[in-house]
Amino acid sequence: METPAAVRPAWELITYGLRTGMLAAHELAQLQKHVREGRGITLRELAFRVVDACCEVRVNEHVHRADQQALLWCLQALAQSVGAPPYEREQATYTRIERSRIEETTVGELRGEQVGAANGYEDDYELPDGRRERGPTMGLFVLDTDQKHRLGRGSELTVRDITWTVRAVELGSSGNGWIELEAEVSADRSPAPPQTLDFLFESRCQRCGGQTGWDGGVDHSSGRPVVSTRCTRCPEIEMVTGGAVEAAWQAPPPTFTVGRGST
Repeated sequence: METPAAVRPAWELITYGLRTGMLAAHELAQLQKHVREGRGITLRELAFRVVDACCEVRVNEHVHRADQQALLWCLQALAQSVGAPPYEREQATYTRIERSRIEETTVGELRGEQVGAANGYEDDYELPDGRRERGPTMGLFVLDTDQKHRLGRGSELTVRDITWTVRAVELGSSGNGWIELEAEVSADRSPAPPQTLDFLFESRCQRCGGQTGWDGGVDHSSGRPVVSTRCTRCPEIEMVTGGAVEAAWQAPPPTFTVGRGST
């Protein structure tokens, strides 16, 4: 397996441990978990101590230093190559937060289900614990079930077994208002094929060091654009913002283009 020059020292340390019997293949996932959590671990004569963004590796009284992200990349790649289950596969569930904003007098979607929004005004509404609140509300109409709901901030709506929580309701003073909801949903546990991503926003995965790209998702609820990226090596989904992202959303905003920048 070819390794980038930047991670070769860490790669050689781990393969040396495997070759000499200091590290067993099934221990790669355990080691990866400890390194990611910033905890030290000793496996036979091979000891690791995390110091800031680096790892001190002790082999037969010789101390070496390796970049933490480079070390995690090596552990992930080696675990996959020898058939040891990587740390991510030990998780019982893998989820992500999904947000949706629906403008008043329009029909939006909640995970593919069509929901109309209308008649925003101040009113009483119910919270999940049964308490009543008064504030900005929006009427939502689930087209598939003919259900009508009046919701305000903190109230919940269940559509197709997914519970959505209202994050905010804005009443339009001179135009349409909007309602924004969020839900914790199951996420794809497989790495993203590069041909499904747009590498306009490219970085390295904080979990495994693999290449990440934009999956088309963007959230403006914080007042600044936050894009959703996925890794091509592991199931990680990361939210990215900052100067480069904000600059890209100055007119005209970018269009999601599958395959752009892939190598």
